[in-house]
This record gives sequence, C-alpha cells and structure tokens, in this order.
Amino acid sequence: MAGDHIREIHVVCNTHWDREFRDSFEKTRAKLVECLDTALDLLRDDPAYASFMLDGQAIVAEDYLEMRPERRAEFSERLRTRRLFLGPWYTLPDAMNVGAEALVRNLQRGRRVARSLGGEPMKAGYIPANWGQPGQIPQILRGFGIDSALIYRGISPHECPSEWIWRAPSGDEVVAHRFARLARYNWYYVVHRPATRGKDWLDKDYRLEESTELPVRVADGQARGASNFTLLCPAKELHAGRVAAAVQHLLDLEAADSSTGLFLAMHGHDISVPHPLDPEVVRLAQEALPGKRIVISNLEDFMARVSDALDRSTAIVLTGERRMNLKEGYWTYLLPGTISIRTPLKVMNFEAETALTLVAEPLAALAAVHGAAWPERELDRAWGFLLGNHTHDAIAGCAPDAVSADVQFRARQAMDLADTVAERAMAFVAGRTTGSPLTAGTARLIAFNTLPFDRREVLDVEVALPPGVEAEALCVTGDEGRLLACEEISFQDDSLFVDSPWDVPAIAQVKMAMLRIDVPLRACGPTTLHIGPGEPPLDLDDAVAADGRVIDNGLLSIEAQRDGTVTLLHRASGRRFNGLGRFLDEGAAGTFWWPKPLPHDQPILSGGEARVEITDQGALSATLSTQVTMNLPVQAVNGERRSPQAVPVRLETHWTLRRGDPLVHVEILFTNPCRDHRLRVLFPTGVRTGHVAVGAHFDVVHRPIAHPDCTGWVEPHQPTAPMQGFVDLSDAGGGLALIPHGLLEYEVFDDADRTLALTLIRAIPIRLAVSEEKQEVLPDTGPLCLGPLGFRFALFPHEGDPLAAACWQQAQRFNTPVRVLQAGAGPGKPSPLASLIRVDNPRVTMTALTRSEDSRHLAVRLFNPGDSDQPVTLAIDAAITAAWRARLDETPGEAIRRTGEGFGLTLSPHEIATVLLALPDGGRPSLRT
Repeated sequence: MAGDHIREIHVVCNTHWDREFRDSFEKTRAKLVECLDTALDLLRDDPAYASFMLDGQAIVAEDYLEMRPERRAEFSERLRTRRLFLGPWYTLPDAMNVGAEALVRNLQRGRRVARSLGGEPMKAGYIPANWGQPGQIPQILRGFGIDSALIYRGISPHECPSEWIWRAPSGDEVVAHRFARLARYNWYYVVHRPATRGKDWLDKDYRLEESTELPVRVADGQARGASNFTLLCPAKELHAGRVAAAVQHLLDLEAADSSTGLFLAMHGHDISVPHPLDPEVVRLAQEALPGKRIVISNLEDFMARVSDALDRSTAIVLTGERRMNLKEGYWTYLLPGTISIRTPLKVMNFEAETALTLVAEPLAALAAVHGAAWPERELDRAWGFLLGNHTHDAIAGCAPDAVSADVQFRARQAMDLADTVAERAMAFVAGRTTGSPLTAGTARLIAFNTLPFDRREVLDVEVALPPGVEAEALCVTGDEGRLLACEEISFQDDSLFVDSPWDVPAIAQVKMAMLRIDVPLRACGPTTLHIGPGEPPLDLDDAVAADGRVIDNGLLSIEAQRDGTVTLLHRASGRRFNGLGRFLDEGAAGTFWWPKPLPHDQPILSGGEARVEITDQGALSATLSTQVTMNLPVQAVNGERRSPQAVPVRLETHWTLRRGDPLVHVEILFTNPCRDHRLRVLFPTGVRTGHVAVGAHFDVVHRPIAHPDCTGWVEPHQPTAPMQGFVDLSDAGGGLALIPHGLLEYEVFDDADRTLALTLIRAIPIRLAVSEEKQEVLPDTGPLCLGPLGFRFALFPHEGDPLAAACWQQAQRFNTPVRVLQAGAGPGKPSPLASLIRVDNPRVTMTALTRSEDSRHLAVRLFNPGDSDQPVTLAIDAAITAAWRARLDETPGEAIRRTGEGFGLTLSPHEIATVLLALPDGGRPSLRT
C-alpha cells in the first residue's frame, strides 16, 4: 500500500497570511484579529493543540498586537514556549521582485520583532512565497544560523525527492524540503476538508439554499472590491468515518516523494483560521494508522528529524537558483510572470531600496564618523514601510488597485524618510567641513558620492548666486583648485525662501544658474566645488560631438537610422551593434502569474520613417532623440485576437552620451492607451554565445539561451526571466550589457542576432485566481498601465566578460545618484574632507554601509560574484581602528588586521561578507540577545 515506508506524519497547523491581496490591508487585518484570537484561545484552552505557525513572517504579530495590545503578554508567552511560531522573515517576500539587501534586512527585522516579544524567530527557512528561488538563499539562511529551507516553486518532483541538499554557488548548504504535489496545503485539502466538512477534497460547491451557517454579503453596491459571502456561524462538524480514508488518500498522492519515511502534512490555507477540531482529527488519524506516528508538529522539529534521517552520501544535491518549470505534479508551478506586472510599481520599489541602501545609510554613516547621532527612528520607520510592501502579492503587483495604492504610499514614505536622512546627513557634514567665508559673487557646492569607489560624473546642478553675478563669467574649481569643465544650461533672476527655526521665512534674491559640470568624485565622501568668476574651459579635446544624426563622446558613437533604431559603435573594441531600440508589441492574455499569448495574435514591430533630432547639444553631454509611431490595437477580443480598431502610439527614445562616460543613457517616453498587450524594446547584439550573464541577488548567474524541451510538461516554459543589476551577452570580442532602472524582465531570443528584449509593460486586466476553479476579473485599471509612462536604462558595451568589465560597478554608478548640497559659510572650524571607505577591487561589490544592530559599529556588506578568490582592501580614512568579519546576522567572527590604509580580506568565490567596523566609542562586537 502507498505510504508503507512512512514512519511519521508531522501535521503543521498554520495559516498562509496574505497581508493584503484580495482585500486591502485594513480589511484583511480584521480577519487576522479573528484568526489570532482563535489561535490564542485554542493554545490556552487545549494542550493538545501543540502549536500554530504564523506563515513564516513576524509582521503579523505587530499587526495583531496593535489591535489587541491586551493580549501581548499571552502572545509573548506562547512565542517563548514555542507554541506560536513566527519568522524568520519580517514579511514573506517574493525575492525576484525585491533587491538582495532587502532580503537581509527582512530577516534581521524578523529576528528583532521576535526578540522584542521575548521569543526567537523560527529556525526553519520557510520560503513558500517566491516565484523562483535565488541561488544564494542557502548562504543567506546560513548567515542567520538557519540550516534548512522549505520551498515548492521553481523545483519539480522529477529533480529530486522531497528531501535534498541545496547548495549555494558559495558552497554553503542547507537541508532542503520540496513540498509535495499539493504544496503547502496538502493536509488541509485532503484530510481536513473531508473530516470537518464532509466533502471530497476538491469539492468546492456551496448550496446557499441549504445553508444554516448564516452567509452574509454586502448587497448595497457600496463594497469597495468584490462582495462575496462570509459565513458568520460556520458549522463545527466532525466526520470521523472519513478520516482514515482521507489520510490514506493523502499518502497515495504524495508519499512516494519522501525518501526518509518522514511526511510533512501542511495544515493551512490562504487566510485560514485554526479549527478547534484539529487535534481530534489528528487523534483519529493516529488511531486509524497505529503503525505510524502522527502528531501536531512544527517545521523546526520536522526539519531536525529530516536532517538526522537524510543520508548525505546519497542525497541529491542541487546548486544555485531554482527556476524549473513543473514537469509533473499539481499545484507547485513556478509562475514567473509577476515581474512584468505593474512595472511602474517595480521601478518605485527599486528607487526606494536604492535611496535607503546606497544613499541615505552611507550618508548617515559618513555623518556618524563626524559625530552625528544615528537617525535610528527615521531609518527604522523607512525600512518598516519598505519591508511592509514586500509581502509577495503586494510587491508583485498582482493585487487589486487599492492594495497597489497602499504600496505606492508606503514606498513614497520610505523615499521621503530616506531623503530626510540624506539631506540632514549632508548638512551635518557640511557644518563640520566648511567654515571659511565665501568671497563676493561665489558659491560652494558639496557633491556626495555614496559608492565606495572614485567615479566621474557629468552633473546637472542648480546654484543660487548673488544677484549681481553675470552669467558669462562663471567657472568651477574642485577641491585642489583644479578647473573643471562646466557649461551653462540656464541663468535667470529668481528668489528663494530662507527658513529659520526662530523667524518667519525670509526671501533671498538670487541669480539661479543651472550648470552642467564634469566632476571627479572621491569614493564614499564629499567633494567640494567652488563656483565663481572666471573663464570656464569650454575648448575640450574630448568634448561630446553632435552632428545631424550622430553623437560621439570619443568612447562611443551613436547614429540614428531612418527607422528609428540606432547603430552603436564601441571604439575600444571596434564593435558595432546595429538595429538597437526597435519596439515589439504583442497581444497578451493569461493571468499576472501565468502569461499567455493570444492564440491568433499578429506581433507588431516598429518601423517606417522616424523623426530624428539632436535635442541636447553640449561639450559635456548630448542627446539624440528618435520618435516612431506604432498603430496598436485597442484591446483583445474574446481572448483570441486583437481588435481591428487601432490607435497611434508615439514612442520617444532619448539616447544620451556624456563626456568620459562608457554608458549610453536611454530614456523611453510614451502614453499607453491600449490593453491586452506587452510592449518590449529590442537590442540585437550579434554576440556569439549560448549563455547570458545576469546580475542576481549577491551574484552573477549564467543561464542558457536555448529553450528547454518542455513538451508534455504540466507547466509550459516561459522564455522571459528576472534580473537584478544587469543582463549581459559576451563573447571573446567583448559584449553588451543592459542596466535597468527597476525593470526586472528580459528575454534573449534564440536567433542569429542574439536579440535582447527588455519588457516595458505587460498590460492585462486583473484575473484574480484565488481558486483554481474560478477567476475573478476585476474592473481595476492599474495593471493596464494606461497614460503617460517613462522608463530609464543604460547600455554598456565593453571588452572582456561582465566581471572583468565590472558590470555590477557600472550598474551601481548608473542607478545611484550623486547628491549635491549648496553650503554657505558656517561658524565652525573646517575639517579636511575625506573618503569614509574605498573598495579597491572592482570585482567586489558593496551593497550596504550602515550601522550594526548593536549600535556601536558600522556594517559593510560585500559580495564576490566570481568563481575565483578576490582580495580586497577596505581603505578607511575615518578614525576606525578595528574590524571583524561577521555573519549576515552580525554574529562576530575573526578580527581583521589593519594594514596600511585599511583592512584587507579575501572573499572566496560567490561569498557574501559582512565586516563590522568599530566606531570611536564602540568596542568588540557581541551578539545581541
């Protein structure tokens, strides 16, 4: 009989809590209060109800206790005695839709919330929400002392049994469990429903005319969102005679997946509430199968048993990211489509993450070494807003418009707080480093580079000058009196408020000058610029040239073609890339999760006569603009083909080259009036390769271009894929990288040109697939991406492979703005300007410079995406005399010796390293408990 080899069945009572999905957060929280009131009552009153798991996330504790503060002590006691399990995450993220550093902060915050309640986070790597698994997840989990992972998307039963070893590219391993065919609700469906509803496990019919459970629904048309029935008096039934057959049916379906004799029975569903008869159902199951041990358990205990039982010498080992489509099975599809839904929302999240991790926190660290207090509450609140967005359905954009509006609100709060921290930190540093008075007719700017390497940027800055200054007599000098190349963009009379805490706003009359300056910037520190009378050097040997249809900065040349595409010449390699920037529009159907083409679609390529003009021409920067018009169908008809009615859509592409810059800056502007379509921009690379290199979470991954043969598979292969920092195609002659600004989906066509496609929008209506048997089409218009849109990205032609070309460094350059402050004379004595930290190896990337959890240190996070050891020195100009290696959770390790300018260490292949730097009043770090 199926399942004879199963010795133990661990029933894990849980809920999968979509914090906001079908309904908005506050409407869903009302259900959370009901769920946790019931759970706490059961845990108090029934010792047989051994434990309940809060879906692997800690934010639900905050959400609940904000409404039920009187139950905090009881909640904490259940957490402390391991009857309630929360964490290890703060919110269950969809990793492919968020950045790498956000995953680390998510786990840090989850631990902090659990400990604030007197407990510990769950020590099991429960990851049920990812639509695809980053390859570095095992290393990230091990960095928090977690040696197990439980997943079900991105892995197919044909790859391994339920128990296996998951190895990160770094070599870090966890014991992994692949949920069986019915994912995270196998017991709930196959045993619980027959036992407590008397129904077959897939029977979802409900007869209102026979109900005595008081079904109610809002019927006045004023419900915001769908108005479904809710049962106010659900029947508490026990169909004891069905339990034995139901458990055997579950084993028939899934037991063959287990190689250890241990079976995980997940008892929970979306927004499900614990049932008071759960212990009785488990007791009846134990009576029916006396040869097996059947218990209410938890994931920690289950994975400990699996780890003990697994034969490591014969266990299947899978390495790296898991993005396999489902070959056979039921409900464990990869479903990778959400990365292309609501792309403006994805861009907004990316900008908020960048503003916090690569701007605000490094600036706060720079201010801290000058003596500023750490802006703890501001940053904590900002991260709370941002991570609160990262619940998988919300950040994926696959929820109704009301939810996405809340996500946008929280992202904006995170960005506002990040800006506040950044601007105050810049002002503090200015107060410590500027004291000399300004001479008549001059101004001082301080430009802050928050990246750990020197960079050169062409900056557009706005300078308020005294009213008597003349435009033609301005020049800019740097820190050492070096004359910098500068161009005037505009110059006009204006006035500005002067705010004082002790007076009403005064008004200063100024000459407002918009200047474009070519600035060499020191690593992770301030660079002072002096603006005053003088002759600017405009006769430059390497000025950007623009002529008709061509712009050229000496490194790159772009020539517009008649059809609106461009030819890009990379002078160092002599390589030409032809036909860049053509648009492809296709009909789109399916759901947010599972994209499908229209069966009878006719894809549309841009072409015809384009409008071409030079829209910005100067010695430091030039922009070539191309404009094409596409006649696009208004919508789909009957899910089969697109309508014959079409509207003209004008697409403007701005190609910008800057002096000394190896990147092509690209901006695409258009207004979308259509639905049921996907719009992409194409870049034929001509690169001779079978693989694409992709910036991923703390890594660079290499994926094959050829599509796998998935004939007969349950889930068809999707040729599109996710990226983080860049996507690159290279061969022996170099390559071309595309660096997105918050766009996450690409595809490389398996054609002769190795064409790279970047998704701009996939505009389809919401088909809310809450149940496999019913899709609810909502009237929400947000995912249609209607109206004006704009997207930015960069192209980076290069020699060598993407690691030798430092693609990660260029991606950070493109996406991390230089912040600039205008500062007058201050009362203090100026101190010398310096870099806080400099990373001397371009193959090593920094993702964080922030304060450590123990408040006494700075924490620096680095990663090595390559296959060889990488030595790196952290050159430190601040008064920091001690450093230690640490885990991701900041558990301290070995001390790092200071040699010369800083601290030297070696990162092994694909290693993520955290370094703790002692602040002047700090000491040796210790693990906070």
